Amino acid sequence: MAHKVAVLGAGRVGLLIAYLLASESDYKLIVVDPSPISINPAFSDTISHVALSVEQADEMHTLIEQEKISTLVCALPYQLNLIAAQLADDHGLIYFNLSEDVAITMAIKALSANSKATFVPQCGLAPGFITIASYHLMQQFDAPQKVEARVGALPQNRDLPLGYGITWSEEGLINEYIQDCEIIQGGQLSTASGLDGLERLVINEEDYEAFYTSGGIGSLLNMAPPSVESMDYKTLRYPGHCQAMRFLLQNLNLQAKPELMIALLKHALEPTLEDCVMIVAKVTGIKNQQTHSAEFIGRYLPYQNWGETFTALQMTTASSLCVVLDWVLSMDSIPKGFLVQEEIGLERFMHNRFGQYYNTENQFSNMKLNQGV
Repeated sequence: MAHKVAVLGAGRVGLLIAYLLASESDYKLIVVDPSPISINPAFSDTISHVALSVEQADEMHTLIEQEKISTLVCALPYQLNLIAAQLADDHGLIYFNLSEDVAITMAIKALSANSKATFVPQCGLAPGFITIASYHLMQQFDAPQKVEARVGALPQNRDLPLGYGITWSEEGLINEYIQDCEIIQGGQLSTASGLDGLERLVINEEDYEAFYTSGGIGSLLNMAPPSVESMDYKTLRYPGHCQAMRFLLQNLNLQAKPELMIALLKHALEPTLEDCVMIVAKVTGIKNQQTHSAEFIGRYLPYQNWGETFTALQMTTASSLCVVLDWVLSMDSIPKGFLVQEEIGLERFMHNRFGQYYNTENQFSNMKLNQGV
């Protein structure tokens, strides 16, 4: 029997999640969004649209019951994730979201206690694939000690204003820049300020910078063994971006008026379809009584299918969520409560039917174990 999945939100990632799932016969899709949407003709018979807002509680309850929906995927702005999670709790559904927001995730974790629903939050790219890859690398060691997770969704053109083009939600971007960031430092759970921890990196002979942003490490902090002395997540950007954002958010105090900062970005920056996603995961630790390091490096580009071009950020985010969803729904017995996606394992992820984008020939990726670091 096909799984009945409702995708809440018909933005670029939400629609692509629906397309990917609907391309397989064992999924039936409903996209729930109050605005008129344009569904790719390839899916006109397999994806239906219901014009509702998740905040229309009575209508949402009726839709879930009448359509016998088993699974909710929340691809809405992060502020609405808890409302969607409450719907899942009320109906005992399986719930996924894309949010990097730490406070929202903690609230969902609290909701999951003694719930008849299953909650798998923070899927996608970061958190999501980057934490799955980092967890895989950690398991290669007898005693992992240092975990570095780095991800950047970047325009291919380095010469844009601020060295950046809009590749996803401006609201989510500013939220992760201004919120405190969870890290492990000196073996202890700690916090750092967004935009701090600036470092320079050279990846495949190209210059980048990285700095703390909130939420990208997801559940991985709670999965670290006692041997881990440091663990952090940083966003990758082209050199100079961090200094510019510090000036705007901190020196001009626009972090106190995020709505003004969001409007400024929308005015100054253009959305870009020609993007790339950079992923760097590195773990250093002890293996066979020697110090080693292991790393994964990947660069991902836009993808064409069904007569459309999808950005690298769309593809890395949507396909990662679909892999985790496919894994959960294939379980013989799906556990209730809070489920961490890192347990899928990188090998299972890469071999999943929705994980093929991460293996396509026009990308480069590299994973290796180095001795004597």
